Amino acid sequence: MTENSKLKTNKVVKYGLYGLSAFFLSGLIAVMVIVFFDEYIISTFISGGLGGFLMGTFLRMKDKRTKMTASGAIGMPLGLFLSFGAAGLFELLFPSASASLAYTGIPDAIGISIMGLIFGSIMGIFIFGSSALKVFAPVCTLAAMPFGILVSAMNKGYVLRDFNVIVNSIIKGKGIIDLNLLAITVSLGIGTGLRTEHCDL
Repeated sequence: MTENSKLKTNKVVKYGLYGLSAFFLSGLIAVMVIVFFDEYIISTFISGGLGGFLMGTFLRMKDKRTKMTASGAIGMPLGLFLSFGAAGLFELLFPSASASLAYTGIPDAIGISIMGLIFGSIMGIFIFGSSALKVFAPVCTLAAMPFGILVSAMNKGYVLRDFNVIVNSIIKGKGIIDLNLLAITVSLGIGTGLRTEHCDL
């Protein structure tokens, strides 16, 4: 591997980790808002907007930080709304297919991938212009897909079941830890970070 390739790889990893860290923190705060205040809508603005702000701060992109905050705050709730809307429309139009796929995990993977597509498109256009759409949209979609599978596995109790039970027993009466939202937020942060690196060269 050449020196330039190593530098390129290191930068990709760094940006991806910054995106993960920023959106993990924002997702954690959003989850706490749900636990203590039962405010799901506000939590989506927090997870997206604060995540964008933190990533802009971590990457020292002060000139783009306002756009990253605004696009994150818009992209997260809009992505959730449209992905759930698409799932509802599919269920309405194709009830038999929807029923057969209900327990496969495919709907979760597709729905969260759609979220990645919408969120990545909005972030890319807001931050770097329409030319960034072809970069942000596919990568954010692909980055979100494995987290869709993770969400499905968590919903079925295959992973983090004991952790969920323990945590929710500790905060019993306060609310429910929404690990799904946290996982989705992290997936969007990773995809956004990776593509920000490409456009910020």
